[in-house]
Amino acid sequence: KSAQKILLDVLAQDTPKLANVVLAFADHSKCRRSQARQKQQQHVSSPMGQKQSTDAQPLKGKHDDEHDKPSFGKMTCCEQWVSGLSMIFWAFYCLLGLYIGGKAMQLSKQVGSFFFHEPMTNMSESWTFIFLTIMGVYNAVREALISEGNKVALITTEIIQLLLYLTAAVTLLAGPWTLKEVRNPLWDEDEDTDEDNPQWITNGLYQPMLVSATMMLTILAIGLGVAHLVVGFMREKWRAEQAKVDAALGNS
Repeated sequence: KSAQKILLDVLAQDTPKLANVVLAFADHSKCRRSQARQKQQQHVSSPMGQKQSTDAQPLKGKHDDEHDKPSFGKMTCCEQWVSGLSMIFWAFYCLLGLYIGGKAMQLSKQVGSFFFHEPMTNMSESWTFIFLTIMGVYNAVREALISEGNKVALITTEIIQLLLYLTAAVTLLAGPWTLKEVRNPLWDEDEDTDEDNPQWITNGLYQPMLVSATMMLTILAIGLGVAHLVVGFMREKWRAEQAKVDAALGNS
C-alpha cells in the first residue's frame, strides 16, 4: 500500500508537466503545418506571373471558347463564295507567274547565262506574281480564323486585302504580255545589223487569248478587293443571323 501511495504521489506531481509537454508539442505541430501551407500558397500564386492553381479556376464548358476556335465551319454562304473565288483567282495568278518564269529560263538558255537583263527582268516579274499569291492565300486563311469580336483586326485585314488585289490588278494590266515586241537578247550594237540579227523581236508572251484572260482577271481582282472589304464590315451581322437560323433548325 505504501508503494502504491508513493506511485500515485509521483503521478500526481508529474501530470501537469506531461500535460504541458503534450500542449507544447501540439502547438509546434500546428505551427509547422501552417508554415507548410503558406509555402504551398506562395508557390502556386507567385507574383512573378507563374501559373495559377487549376483548383481555383472554374471549369469551362465545351462552347465557352467558341470565339477562339478556328472558324472555317462558321463561314456564311457569302464568305464561302468570296473565299472560293479568291482561291481560284490566286491559282490562275500563280500559273501566270510560273509561265513567266518558264519564259525567263528559255531566254537564259538562248543567251547562255541567266545574268542578263531580259532573263532577270522576266524572273523578277515571275517571283512578284508568286509572292503576291502567297500573300493572298495567307490573308484569306487569316481572315477566316479571326474571331468575330476582334473587329478592328478584321477590318484592317480586309483593307490589306483590298490593297493586295489592286496591286495584283496593276501587275496584270502592266504584265510582259502587253508588249508586242521586246529587245533581242542576242543583238550586239557593234556587230549585228537589222538584217542579220534585228534589235527588236516578237514577244513570245504576247498572245491575244492571254491578253484577254489577264483583262478578265483584272476585273475579277478589283471585284474581289471590294467584296473582301464588304465582308469585313458585314461579317459579324451575317454570322449572327446564321447562328439564329442554325439554332432554329436545330430546335425544330
